[in-house]
Amino acid sequence: MSVPAAYAAVILIWSTTPLAIQWSNTSLTPISAIAARMLLAWLLVAVAGRLIFPRPLAARRHWKSYTAGSLGIFPTMFMVYQAAQYIPSGLIAVFFGLSVFFNAMFAFPILGERALSPLRYLALFLALAGLGVISYGQMAVAGDAWKGILLLLLAVMLYSLSIVLVKRYGDAIDGPSQMQGSILFSLPGLLAAWWLLDGSVPQQLESRSIYAVLYLVVVGTLLGFSLFFYLVQRVSAVSIGLIPLVTPAMAIWFGSALNGESVTFSLLAGSTLTIMGLGLFNQAAIRAWIKRKPQEVVHSPDKCLE
Repeated sequence: MSVPAAYAAVILIWSTTPLAIQWSNTSLTPISAIAARMLLAWLLVAVAGRLIFPRPLAARRHWKSYTAGSLGIFPTMFMVYQAAQYIPSGLIAVFFGLSVFFNAMFAFPILGERALSPLRYLALFLALAGLGVISYGQMAVAGDAWKGILLLLLAVMLYSLSIVLVKRYGDAIDGPSQMQGSILFSLPGLLAAWWLLDGSVPQQLESRSIYAVLYLVVVGTLLGFSLFFYLVQRVSAVSIGLIPLVTPAMAIWFGSALNGESVTFSLLAGSTLTIMGLGLFNQAAIRAWIKRKPQEVVHSPDKCLE
């Protein structure tokens, strides 16, 4: 697959994943939906492992990195699935765009990277103001929306912490192995939570839930992460960093067109402020992307992860 095709595919996958999560909850409890997704993904990887992922996991040597990666699945994804019950699917992509801010905040004490600049503090203020507008509008429409907003905010913080910890402990691990190890290490927590919070197998499943889970397993998890790691190895961090600027608007549109979700003024205004904050945060990257030569491609993984 060409790099432009992979880039477009990742944007499309990240934009449709929130809606698929909401649809998977139609006849499954949130913990059942996420546990089924990750268990099936792991089984597919295990069956085809020797062909697709020939390298051994080396769990004893890399357990810190796999544990850090599993934090981004459980409890993070469980919180996302819970939140999807209370808020429109498009908001999930909007909130996860904030991960760039939390990445920078956690990178300072854990990786020793420089703190936020004044301009980036302004960007953070804009993004948080946007979320404030969204939250106010959502709570005015649905009184329980605050539960989803709080769960998503905690999920994004844990997701960013997971990313930074993986970078701290997983520099010597290739992407596919990191994905395998993260899924494997998340399964005990997911299955234990399913047993304690649910523990039952639904007798009847709606076709929408089944198709959504299968989509999340094959496209959202295996294909999505594979293409993402493929891009990380071939394009600059500039291009990777622009993905969160595109996915929120597309996710909101998919939610409205395919799920009948109302697009209120507060949602549009708040999302615009949040995306403006993300753009300001990445303004140097955007300028570099605009000025780059068309044929410019970064092949060094080290440069891609700067």
